[in-house]
Amino acid sequence: MHLLNITNLDYIMMTILLGIIAIISYGFRRKNLSSADYLVMQNHRVNTLMICLSMGGFGLIEFLLLSSYGAYAGIPALCLFIPCFIVASYFLGNKLAESSSLNSMTSSVATNIHQRVMLICYALFMLISASIAICVMVWILKNLLGWEFGNSTLSLLGVVLICLLIGGVVSVLYNQILVLILSSLIVAVVVVIAYHDIGNGNLIANLHNVATENKLSANHFTTLPLNYSMLPQLWLVFVSAMLMVLINPLNRIKSVKSGTEAKPKLAFSKLIQLLVLCLFVLTGILALATPSSSSLSDGKRLVTQQTRLEDGSIGFVVRAVDSDTPSLARGIIPKQMSNSNDMEPIDSAQNSFDYISAAMVMVKHSLPAAFVSLFLVILLFYKSVTESLAFVNIVTIQSFYVPRFNKTGDDLENLWAARVFLFAYTAVAICIGLVFYKFFDLYYLFAVLLVLGLPLILNLLGLTKHYIVNVVAYIVIIASLLILNISNVPSLLPLIKFNDIFSYLNLATLIITGYYVLSHLIIKLIGRDSL
Repeated sequence: MHLLNITNLDYIMMTILLGIIAIISYGFRRKNLSSADYLVMQNHRVNTLMICLSMGGFGLIEFLLLSSYGAYAGIPALCLFIPCFIVASYFLGNKLAESSSLNSMTSSVATNIHQRVMLICYALFMLISASIAICVMVWILKNLLGWEFGNSTLSLLGVVLICLLIGGVVSVLYNQILVLILSSLIVAVVVVIAYHDIGNGNLIANLHNVATENKLSANHFTTLPLNYSMLPQLWLVFVSAMLMVLINPLNRIKSVKSGTEAKPKLAFSKLIQLLVLCLFVLTGILALATPSSSSLSDGKRLVTQQTRLEDGSIGFVVRAVDSDTPSLARGIIPKQMSNSNDMEPIDSAQNSFDYISAAMVMVKHSLPAAFVSLFLVILLFYKSVTESLAFVNIVTIQSFYVPRFNKTGDDLENLWAARVFLFAYTAVAICIGLVFYKFFDLYYLFAVLLVLGLPLILNLLGLTKHYIVNVVAYIVIIASLLILNISNVPSLLPLIKFNDIFSYLNLATLIITGYYVLSHLIIKLIGRDSL
């Protein structure tokens, strides 16, 4: 069985949603008179409020990442994330807007070798981000509906690609406003319903009960521990907050389009961003706190758990277990599938819960209609994929193809090249996404995204200005990913053993940061920072 049973009404609602996205894109078909209009909205007049709204939304990766963190840590997740995101958004967001390496996307400023290397690294990073979003989409639709790739993600990608090919980046801007409004409304309704279902004022009490049932201290999910043990978690949350800014690079294009006089108004978009991300975290927290009331008369309880279905895919089943068994449930978060035997006793370890599924289970629990969950998934998927592919296309055409390969200066050639490259990048992202889905779990992919994005973050913060530093960093990162031996992750040359991906993540982010700080100091000392 799967979590959702889709009906004809759900198909109709999905068709209406995709039709609205397509109509918005088609409306700009004849308004992109040049390649600059198509890519960076050069001659388009866009209201500042519209720009602010389009900058406020986030995609599928952020939704699953933050909701799973809320389901894992409870209220401390919100307490840690809010200040981290405010700081990261202010510093990294300003650096991203002022980055000289990104100037070539919106102007004819020549780039040096360091800036070109950074642009290539950023584009490759966003292509991997698109691939991970595709992998996430395949995983969600497979688990929710049992849909195969051919009749689900591939079809949605076709719609996204056609809309992007027709309407360009300006259509993405307006569609992202639609994404923000509808996705935020759905998540907000889910949060309100979930809070009402657990009983007004019972959130803290329920979190205490969940903690004690799982043999943890009563305030484990309600109180932020102020000791050295929380430093690794704080560090990863801060880096993750910076990642949220990094994987939304079109905000830089939109900020340039709004003009310098609109900068005070753009603070409104940061407030919207924070509110949306807080809603994402809250879905996980409420999934953790929602009591499982499915008790049976014979002294047993019903729990939702992953399982391997007859066709080899992963779905969800409901199992009856003894009521006095410890750690039966953590709210309504499903248990992870047992690798060897699905009927083995349920483990009480904290990592035995399927936190990444918490948000979708929460949405389905609060709003059972299948089209609601599908609306949310499709909207957030559109945001993630268009953000990534559009940025890769802009970097390719504006920063490399136009100044280096279009010798005639024909703008029509640039326009067609943009569409050809967009189609090619979509095909590449699909192939990489399928490989990710086949061989890697989502926790590992999120960690890889964070590790690969950290050098870009440190570059934007001004910690190094020599391309050799970046080349060496990425060579070491890729080499380390190949030789690590982490549970549930295939490795080619397992030379270094890590108990879990989080141990590697803590160590890798600290080493990368230290490496960039040291490199920056050395470059400053030898006077080569202008290279």
